[in-house]
Amino acid sequence: MQLQDVPGTAQMIHPLSPQTGDSARQLLTERIADNLRRAVTGAIGGTANAVAVALTMLSSPYPGMVLVWLAGIFAVSGARLELALRRRRAGWATIDGRRDLWHIHATALANGLLWGAGIAAGASIANTRQFIVIAILSGGMLGASVLTYSTMALAAVLFMVPICVGTIIAWALFPGAQVWVGTLFCASYLLILSRGAFQNQREFTKAFHAREQLRETGATVQLLLNDFEAQSADWLWKVDSLGRIQEPSPRFGDAARRAWQLLDGMPLPDLFAPCPETERLAAHLARLTPFRDITLPLTLDGSPHWWTLSAQPWQDGMRGVARDVTAQKRAEARVSHMAHYDGLTNLANRFLFNETLAGALLRRRAQDDGVAVRRGALPRSRPVQIGQ
Repeated sequence: MQLQDVPGTAQMIHPLSPQTGDSARQLLTERIADNLRRAVTGAIGGTANAVAVALTMLSSPYPGMVLVWLAGIFAVSGARLELALRRRRAGWATIDGRRDLWHIHATALANGLLWGAGIAAGASIANTRQFIVIAILSGGMLGASVLTYSTMALAAVLFMVPICVGTIIAWALFPGAQVWVGTLFCASYLLILSRGAFQNQREFTKAFHAREQLRETGATVQLLLNDFEAQSADWLWKVDSLGRIQEPSPRFGDAARRAWQLLDGMPLPDLFAPCPETERLAAHLARLTPFRDITLPLTLDGSPHWWTLSAQPWQDGMRGVARDVTAQKRAEARVSHMAHYDGLTNLANRFLFNETLAGALLRRRAQDDGVAVRRGALPRSRPVQIGQ
């Protein structure tokens, strides 16, 4: 069976087919979900920094402007936090890719503009100690943005650029500060962080495509295994480390003449009649050692059947293939009977007599015992004539 013969396989192997749009939407959804998971920490951290700045600047000549700025930070952080908590309560199932992406970009830009304006305005009225606090916090906010917007590089840039511009203006407004130092610092820091943000987004995208490829490969393998079970007389089975059947297929249930749900968790050796081969199977399962073509007897619907099992260790258990060889065993029994008994009278033939006599002679030699052969004639027997 060739791979392309299986329905649906071509689309699964080539992810850049009609499913590309679905994959892109799923990638965007996961990027948004990752960003919103980090939004809580980012919003709380940003708000805490804003409170620290406000407390530092309340002694300035314009405390009212400081409080207005702080209220703006609270409003933007609250909008970001509200979306994250709303999506989290719904288990991320209600993410609206286009709308949520716009929301993330808008709040990032608004947050950056507030911080940039606050830094620039604060520098014009700050003393040396306050200016140092503002400079340290602006650097910290820039660095933290790469983490909080790790899957949203554009949002990170929208947040960082206004802060850098505001910081450069602050260096220009603060008496005695060297503007070129602040400009060089902000520009180089912005380039490094922007590159890191886009690199983080690329790594996330690579990891997403790797997971998708793995999932598609697993689905393809499962499709082939299902087709194998449907088209052949064999079926697949697996057990855990204790030899208990795991996730039996409907094909397995049909072969065992019982609902497949009843097989789940049942010790595999319990299916078979007690015999040395069943003990051998149990020993292999206990040691998790591979085996091949163990033929085991079992009773189904009141009649004897035989299965042949092969398996290999797999994860924390074993995985294998089973085949019903009942027809083969019955054919072998019929052939053996025909070889040892007369087809017309069903009596033992000369071959069975010679075989039995040879066995008896061998036992005589081993046990130093006697052997007796009795010859008898059937009374009132007549020759049997076949044909004309």
